[in-house]
Amino acid sequence: PQLFHFLNVHLVEVGAARIEEQKKALAEYQTANQKIKWWMSLESIPFTMEPTIFVMNEYFDALPIAEFRYTERGWCETCVEPDTDPGNEALFGSFTAYLIPDDVRKNGKIGDVIEINAVGMQMMEALMKKMIDCNKAAALIIDYGKDEHMNNTLRGIRGHKFIDPLLSPGDVDLSAWVSFKQLRWALERLEIARRNLKWFPVMTQREWLEWGGIDIRLAHCIKDEDTKSAMKILQGYRRLTDPAEMG
Repeated sequence: PQLFHFLNVHLVEVGAARIEEQKKALAEYQTANQKIKWWMSLESIPFTMEPTIFVMNEYFDALPIAEFRYTERGWCETCVEPDTDPGNEALFGSFTAYLIPDDVRKNGKIGDVIEINAVGMQMMEALMKKMIDCNKAAALIIDYGKDEHMNNTLRGIRGHKFIDPLLSPGDVDLSAWVSFKQLRWALERLEIARRNLKWFPVMTQREWLEWGGIDIRLAHCIKDEDTKSAMKILQGYRRLTDPAEMG
């Protein structure tokens, strides 16, 4: 509470219903001068030179991706359109194809697939500009992904279960694993980013939580609990840190 007195909180959310949910959840922290504000995009957040921390939690995995397949014609974008004949197929070129990394472009084999997060790269440039404007800034990006190129990771999610992303367009959440390698490249190629920013290696959730002292927190949480409650806490700990699960 003492720290919050000195903060201004800006949330980026495009869904009207989700904004109302967030306002209700944060109502007790809101103030008369609106210390918590909502915006439709990162770019719309007002200019500030105050020290700023950007936290992007499961943000990039919800952004649109372009999927490319290597065919007899070279790299072609995978597109979807209604068609009564399931046997029909059309291949399209795309301006986004220029973002295919050279090491992938030059070594493509028939059937190879790569996902390009062009919107994510644009967001990294927007984030860079905001961080430089702030003079002192840091960013933490938490998401599902790997430090490599992604392929065939687009999925639909409804009711916390994976389903066909095309099963019910508009009623299914879409998600694709994030290529941190592509996000980093979006900055590495820019001299202004190399001159003003420093980025750090990707960490797994397990490494991040251990660095933050989750083991000490675990010991504190279970020391006075009965066996049943302690086991439940341990199960949650395992889910968060086990490499076979979320770790």
